Amino acid sequence: MFSTINTDTGSLILNVISVILISSTLLLAQLITLNKSYFAIMGHLAGEWKLVDSDQCNGSASQWDPRRRYKKGDLIVHSYSGFRQSVYMATTNSPEGRPFDLFLRATHDLFQQEFGHPSTSRIISACAKLHLFFMGVILMFLVYYTWMDYYHSALLVILFANIVACFGLLSSGFLNHEELEYVAAEINDNKD
Repeated sequence: MFSTINTDTGSLILNVISVILISSTLLLAQLITLNKSYFAIMGHLAGEWKLVDSDQCNGSASQWDPRRRYKKGDLIVHSYSGFRQSVYMATTNSPEGRPFDLFLRATHDLFQQEFGHPSTSRIISACAKLHLFFMGVILMFLVYYTWMDYYHSALLVILFANIVACFGLLSSGFLNHEELEYVAAEINDNKD
């Protein structure tokens, strides 16, 4: 029944990449829009301790004590779940809390400049640039498929899906003024 269908590996690969790219960037945009302040604060707290080599401590590192106030440059030894010990140095005066794990330090590096309106997010901007680059690749394939007289409607669908996803990505942090006017009118009606 399907013996006359020609397989199009190029479109299949672009379709798989498109599904992964659209899903991951839209979920990342949602994460940034909803949780970036939390991640930036937790990342800031994680940035108050810096992981150093254990040979730098020269025996001057002490066990971490939650009641002690640490100064900038103090070295401590902190163990995670009793099996891994790491040496940390305080990067600020009176760091708050215990040293955090690698995930929160990576979060600090990623979200340290992400306070503010979502439209100023450099992560969403990088995701949009990635979408635009991928749409350029799809357009190059589309020109090649058209020039070689191949079946190219699958590429048009992939391009359209990426255009819609890029629009959703870029408008994820923008305010809907009509919705805000509706909420304001509803609040004013309830006051009367």
